[in-house]
Amino acid sequence: MTPSEFETLLTSYTSGTCSQEERELVESWYTHAAEHSDMPPLDAAELAFYRQKIWNGLEQPQPLHAESHRAGRKLWLKFAAAASVLIAVFAGYQFLGHKSPKPKLTAVRTAPDILPAANKAFLVLPDGREVNISNLTEGTVAQFGHMTVRVKGKGVISYKIHPSVRAADRDIWYTIKTPAGGQWPVVELPDGTKVHLDAASSVSFPLSFAGRRTVSMTGQVFFQVVHDESRPFHVRANGIDIEDLGTDFNVKAYPDEQEVETTLVEGLVRVSKDTRKVMLVPGQQAVSRSKDARLERRQADVIGVLAWKNGVFHFDHTSIEEVMQQLARWYKVEITYRKDVSEVTFTGDLPRNLKLSRLLEMLSVTGLRFKVDGRKIEVTN
Repeated sequence: MTPSEFETLLTSYTSGTCSQEERELVESWYTHAAEHSDMPPLDAAELAFYRQKIWNGLEQPQPLHAESHRAGRKLWLKFAAAASVLIAVFAGYQFLGHKSPKPKLTAVRTAPDILPAANKAFLVLPDGREVNISNLTEGTVAQFGHMTVRVKGKGVISYKIHPSVRAADRDIWYTIKTPAGGQWPVVELPDGTKVHLDAASSVSFPLSFAGRRTVSMTGQVFFQVVHDESRPFHVRANGIDIEDLGTDFNVKAYPDEQEVETTLVEGLVRVSKDTRKVMLVPGQQAVSRSKDARLERRQADVIGVLAWKNGVFHFDHTSIEEVMQQLARWYKVEITYRKDVSEVTFTGDLPRNLKLSRLLEMLSVTGLRFKVDGRKIEVTN
């Protein structure tokens, strides 16, 4: 069976139109491939990760009868995510098991292993001082300048204005930022909007949304905006303005990348750059490039875009330079190259909670070698 034939089978599987025999084929194949493929062997935790990711979506693949469009779309995304994992694993199995010998694991480590990113963030006060909010325990209520911060749960913080703040001080801006090697699951803004920050990212906001709701950001941030028809929510990112009317959307705007990507999951947004404007519907993406004035609209791989938020690295024929760039942010490491690797790509989903050495072992199927010295990684072919 070819990968395209298997993808067709998975499509009928996830839509609930496959036969019992076909269903048993898919499920038995996964069990066999997970335990007997020639890929670098998975330990118990990693095997559980892939199995759970698939079974969560495919345990009951009957036709969907959602109560609403929103619920139906979320169920569809869940099934599509599981199918994409099976397809990626199948493609890797075909390549490794039938087209080439098992590669040597070539991640060479000369220092203690590096752990994945953890919940770590800083609150930047108007005077430039930084407060490590990662040290605040659940239930803590702390006063920072005119802001009262409350830790509502693990990785969840909210803030409100101190009652004594004068009207003139309500436009003072604060920033919450994550370093390389850090992330922050949820920041609740005063209007109820929730913000999720990836590694090396930031969101800046005024003390109060007294008038127009506007924030700015860098890096990669997922927004769950509370609807307020009288006050649209605006996000500014590297020359782009995103106007939202009650929506879930993702913005990727790292300063060291050439593109700003806005991906819409639910609702409606208007993306503007200079005089250009595009409207997005769910499943679409607006792309702006720093080298020109264009603003393009295209269909998005929503599952892939949101993978980071769900604890997964998602790569689809991704250049090894981009793969390593993501690892540099997540593990807080520096990447160097001894030879040209511009033609090397990688496809697959990998857990973000792996130690660095284990993840590099998985990437070694590309034929590359990785030498780790402290927080420096040298890549060569």
